[in-house]
Amino acid sequence: MSILSYFPGQPRQVQVEVLKQVESYISSGYKYIVIQAPTGSGKSYINATIARSKETSSILTSTTDLQDQYKHDFPWMYTIRWKSNFSCMQLGDKFSQIKVQLQKIRREELTCDKGECYNRDQKTWCKYHPKKEDFCVEHKGTIQEKIPFKLEESDFCSYYIQKIKGLMASHTIFNYAEYLSLLLFTQDLQTDGIL
Repeated sequence: MSILSYFPGQPRQVQVEVLKQVESYISSGYKYIVIQAPTGSGKSYINATIARSKETSSILTSTTDLQDQYKHDFPWMYTIRWKSNFSCMQLGDKFSQIKVQLQKIRREELTCDKGECYNRDQKTWCKYHPKKEDFCVEHKGTIQEKIPFKLEESDFCSYYIQKIKGLMASHTIFNYAEYLSLLLFTQDLQTDGIL
């Protein structure tokens, strides 16, 4: 099946030409292809098309705004963001006991990158850390793919909820910091299909 058949919507001529070139390179055995095109040329649609033509993919972006754009345009993709994008429930617990100090500290300063997600001495996760078993993948590999969480999301760490969903998803959008952290310090990533 042609890569073009996976295009979400009606491609513009420049997108058709780029996708035909990409398909030719893939058929010739190339594993790594760099696409350089001007702003507004539809690179995200090209990437999404290539991603859909594969079983799994990872798209790397430099900003959370680009992750938001992908998620908005392609709801079947999942995002994984860095800890500093999420309020830490554990730190919120600690500081909620001290009202005067809490008034001085802005909620944005209590982010997950400042909390203790894992206690190395006790070898335990924070009480807000969800378990992978509490998620399931529905309609895997399709544009209807969903990854529901079986428990009440507001009772758990939103950073880890989005991270587990993103790692279970067929197609994921990463920012560079999170992707490189996972690649260098964990065994969580599959490195095939990076866009």
